[in-house]
Amino acid sequence: MLVAVLTVVLVALATYRITRLLVRDSFPPIAVQRARIEERWGDGSWQAYLSTCTWCASVYVGGVVVGITDYITSVPLPGWTWAAASAVAGLLASWEQVEVEE
Repeated sequence: MLVAVLTVVLVALATYRITRLLVRDSFPPIAVQRARIEERWGDGSWQAYLSTCTWCASVYVGGVVVGITDYITSVPLPGWTWAAASAVAGLLASWEQVEVEE
């Protein structure tokens, strides 16, 4: 039981960190790709929005993280774990944004 809970927590935190890396961090290889997306598709396009929306990207990142983790080891209730990981990533990003604004 403890291993299952730990797996879900680690999947959720990994989803948050990878999502933040892709959406907000200024790590040059990633930031350049976001700029290219905005340049190619336009600032108001759905592609540009997806590349900067934490809630949106966390769904896809969570799916990949759960899929890889399930392939390597068993993930308890992969569909629910995917939804939980995405929700945790979105909530942590929202909390982080509030802390920055204050």
